[in-house]
Parts: sequence; C-alpha cells; structure tokens
Amino acid sequence: MPVDHSNFIEGVFRIQNASEFESMALELFRHQAEHNNVYATYLDMLKIQVESIHEFDDIPFLPIEFFKSHQVVTGSWTPEAVFHSSGTSSDVVSKHQVKELSVYRNSFTSGFKEAYGEPGDYIILCLLPNYSDNPNSSLIYMTDELIELSGQE
Repeated sequence: MPVDHSNFIEGVFRIQNASEFESMALELFRHQAEHNNVYATYLDMLKIQVESIHEFDDIPFLPIEFFKSHQVVTGSWTPEAVFHSSGTSSDVVSKHQVKELSVYRNSFTSGFKEAYGEPGDYIILCLLPNYSDNPNSSLIYMTDELIELSGQE
C-alpha cells in the first residue's frame, strides 16, 4: 500500500519508541523500493527482495555517491529547495532535493528540541567553513534557522 504523504509525515513526528520507529522505517523502505526509481534499481542490482526485509537493520542504504550522479526523488515533483554538499572531496557535489522546506525545518527543529530543549534557551554560535561560498548548504540553512529561533543575533 502506498504511503499517504501527509499522514506519514505526521506519524514520523509522533514516533514514541523503537517498535514504532521500526514499523515506520519498514513502511518507508517498501514505499521507496516501489516508487523511487534510483533506489529500486539499486535494490535490483543488489538482488535484494523487498519482501525479505523484516528489520530496520536489514534495509540497504543508498550510497551517498548516488546523490552526486542521480536525482534521488520518490515520485514526480518540483523541489522547494535543493541543498548541495560542500564538495570538499571532489568537484562534483551531491544534491539533496527537498520537497517541502516546512517538513525539513520541522525535522531538525524537533530533533534539536528533543535533544537540547527550546532554541530560545540558547545563544547559538556557529563557525562554518565556506559560509558565503555555499549558499545551498543544508547545514547553513539549519544553523541560520536555529539562530533565528534562538531570538539572539
């Protein structure tokens, strides 16, 4: 059964324990295996049978190199943002297509709050290399957002 996009996203942010995480990860794996052409081809080349995967630890992860040579997306849509890696190891950068920045933002702000508490309780200082050279950096986007949420300059 295909993943209902909005219900799935809401479910991800409601995960409370390892069992719920495992179930959600397997559901997403099956969806990606069916609807992400790059991932489906990768699984096929590895001769992985989707129905043989029953645990999170058995899910094959797509190598980061694929993000340099392929447009890795599930389905057909126009990204709201495209983040680029810093390209420190080569001239070819990997690209992360982001369908909805609001979901991306919710992901890292929820993670921050879970680990540290409210960003407003902190003064966040970031020392990032190549800040102005990489305006499409996800790390720079995240730190800018967290600094803004902190309410500090």
